[in-house]
Amino acid sequence: MTGENWSPAILLLAAALSLAIAPKTYRLQAVLAMLGSAVLACLVAYPPGWQQPILAGSWISITICALSVYRRPEASPAPSLMLAANAGFWAGAVSASFGSERDLLLVLPLTLLAFPAGWVATRGASITLKILASWIIAITILIASLPLVATPGYVQDHMN
Repeated sequence: MTGENWSPAILLLAAALSLAIAPKTYRLQAVLAMLGSAVLACLVAYPPGWQQPILAGSWISITICALSVYRRPEASPAPSLMLAANAGFWAGAVSASFGSERDLLLVLPLTLLAFPAGWVATRGASITLKILASWIIAITILIASLPLVATPGYVQDHMN
């Protein structure tokens, strides 16, 4: 997996955490929607100029999924299905743009974490999911701010 393809792994992890809060009856449907949209998005050929907007959309979606862990459980499957389809689309699009279908196959098992995370949520320990989501949010903030800060690894050496 290349560096750009870390975003699908983190995205599917954040989506799995957000699906843990969904009612148990909707969780399987949402995971299937995520898998389906990831595979469909991976089969599309994206122009090379779309790589950076796709990567940015992926990181924005990671933040949205991680923030959705703080929502209340819903009575409708619509929010869970929309989050799952959105996460699957961006994971598939990034894999198609920067890597290959093989890269997507490596990260798809992370969607199954929705089920043990759901078990944790039903046991009244949803604070652990919120802590993990907070770490994911911190990672996205760091990655988003890295290009904005002049660090030694990104500026030309002063000795040249």
